[in-house]
Formats: sequence, C-alpha cells, structure tokens
Amino acid sequence: MELEYGAYSLQGKKSRPNEDRYRLLGNKVPLVSRSGRGQLFAVFDGIGGAPKGRESAQAMWDCLVRFYNSADDGNVGVSAISAILVEANREIFSWGFFPGTKRPQGGCAGTIAWFHRNELYIFHTGDTVGYLIKSNTINPLTREHGEGKYIANYFGIGEKLLIDSFSFPVNEGDVLVLVSDGVTKALSRPSIMECVGHWIIQSPEMAAKQLCQLALQRGSVDDITAVVVEVVELGSNTNS
Repeated sequence: MELEYGAYSLQGKKSRPNEDRYRLLGNKVPLVSRSGRGQLFAVFDGIGGAPKGRESAQAMWDCLVRFYNSADDGNVGVSAISAILVEANREIFSWGFFPGTKRPQGGCAGTIAWFHRNELYIFHTGDTVGYLIKSNTINPLTREHGEGKYIANYFGIGEKLLIDSFSFPVNEGDVLVLVSDGVTKALSRPSIMECVGHWIIQSPEMAAKQLCQLALQRGSVDDITAVVVEVVELGSNTNS
C-alpha cells in the first residue's frame, strides 16, 4: 500500500512545554519498509494534570518501534500491537502517584492507526481523535473516554486500561486525520474536512500544518497536533 503522510505540532499558549507527540512509521522509514509489517501512525497527548504527562506521551511514542524490532514469531498483527501498548501502559503506571495524592505521575491519551494489507486498524484511548475522510464525508473513528476535562481512560491507568480497536477496508483517495484535542476544541468536523481537503493537494504535511495553524487562529490554547495520511495506491493482499 502506498501512503503519503505528514504531521505538524504547535505548542499551546500555556507555559509548560508541548506535551503532544506524533509518530510516523511509514514506508519511507527503512526499518518499516523492510519489515513487511504495515505502517503505523499515532498521536499522543500527555494529560495536563499528570506531572509526567509529556514523558508518558514520549514513552508511548517510543514503544511503537518495538513492533518492527521484535522477533518474527508470527505474532505481528493486532494482538502484537495491543500487547506493546498494554506493556507501555504498565510501565507508565509503575511510575507511581504524585506524593500525598492518588493522582498518577504519568498518563496520556492516544490514537494509533495501522495500515496493513489494504485495511486500517485503529487503537484508541482518551480524548485524541481520528477521522477518515472519504467521498466528501468525514467519519469519526474514535469516541472520547470521559466528559469535559475528565478523562476516564488513558495510557498509564494500569490494569483498568480499555483500548478501543476495530478495522475496516480503505480505498484509494481516503484520508486519515489524527489530532489532539487542541484541534477538536477549536474546529468543527466540517472545518477540519474543508481545511484538509484544500491543502492536501499540495501535500499531507501542508494539510497537517494548515490544520494546526487554523486551530490556533480559532483560539485553541492547548497543544495542537495533526497527522494526515493519504491512501495513494492499494497493494496486493500480501503487501504492507
């Protein structure tokens, strides 16, 4: 499967450093192209109330490469990715709690997309968001785990972790958009679709950049991150 992709991130207006992270493990990366295990993309957003929210997003960013570095034991699909995410969640949970409270040291939301054999697989927890744009419609791929400022489910929560996961086929011309809540708090779905549709003609990277800048212009104060992936050409059933 041939994909074109790009990403962009802006620090929010708050004083702390950018707590978002994104990962582009596409076929432009030699390790990925050699593996034949498909292509992974992700957005992670550190929980603002967690002292190590940024470190948590980085830890989840780090863990995804394990999928390509692990031994080829036949377990290279959904179960392998899920196991890696669960293991990283436990590592973050092991950091413990803020002294004198039950507030965890670490925690982050995350949406991960895996393209493999003309299928798109989504793994999600928290309030990051995934959309699929196809045939001039924008379809949400994720649901928010929580309400308002409260996130009920996230990487770092420990054994209570719930990862939503599902898959469906993709077609040439489909566009995946993964964003942190710095985008969704400022932009409606139609605005996201219009912006991406206009700028992706230049490149997915330009579409991601313009989407983030539009969210900033519309008043977003959180960290703003977007990953845009366009399905250019489908492969055979044996290709990644």
